[in-house]
Amino acid sequence: MLKKGEGILKKLMFLTIRDKNALDEYIKANRFRNVKDNMRFAGLLGYGTSKSAMCRYIKRLKAEYDENKF
Repeated sequence: MLKKGEGILKKLMFLTIRDKNALDEYIKANRFRNVKDNMRFAGLLGYGTSKSAMCRYIKRLKAEYDENKF
C-alpha cells in the first residue's frame, strides 16, 4: 500500500533522472502554490517539514544523478 505523498516522490525522482531543469521548474512552480504538499514530501523523506529541508534533499538527489551516471 502506498503512503500518502509517495506519488510526489516518484514524480520528482522521475523528473530528476530525465531532466534536472524540469525538476527545478516543478519546485519553483509549486513552492508557494502548494506548500503543504512540499512539506509532506520533505517529511516523508525524513528531512523535516520545511521548504529548506526539501531543497536540501533535492540538491543531494540531483548530485547523485549527475551526468557521469548516464
